[in-house]
Amino acid sequence: MLLKFRNVLFFLFLVLSMARPQLGAKLKEVKRKGVELVIALDVSNSMLAQDIKPNRLECAKQAISRMVDKLSDDRIGLIVFAGDAYVQVPVTSDYVSAKMFLNTINPGIVPVQGTAIGKAIELGSNSFSSQSGKSRVMVIITDGENHGMK
Repeated sequence: MLLKFRNVLFFLFLVLSMARPQLGAKLKEVKRKGVELVIALDVSNSMLAQDIKPNRLECAKQAISRMVDKLSDDRIGLIVFAGDAYVQVPVTSDYVSAKMFLNTINPGIVPVQGTAIGKAIELGSNSFSSQSGKSRVMVIITDGENHGMK
C-alpha cells in the first residue's frame, strides 16, 4: 500500500513539474504607438431608414462618437460618401474637431446620391500619412443599398 501511495505521489509531482507552475506576477510596460484610423461613412438617403432608431445614419454617428471618445495617441480621419466620396475631416489628432464635424453630417452634404464604396476606399487609402510609422485602419460604415445609381 505504501509503495502504491509513493507511485501516485511520484506521478502527481511529475505531472505538476511538467505543467511548470509559476508564482508571482510580473508587470511589463508596453508603449502604445497608436494607429491612423480613417472612417468612411455612407451618407446616402437609404441611411435615413428608421429600421434602427432614430435612423441608420444617426446610429452610425453615435457609434463613431463613442469610438472617438475611446481613442488616445491615435489619429482619425473622416470620409463621407454617397454617389462620390469627400474628405470631411483629414487625418488628425484633434478629436474635438472630428466630433464637431461628425455632428454636422447629413445626406444633404453630398450632391449626388448612390453608394460609391470603391471611391470611398480609394480616397481613404490616399488619406493616410505617407511618413507615419503608425498602423493604418479603415472602417467603412454603410448599409450597402444603392438606389441612386444604375
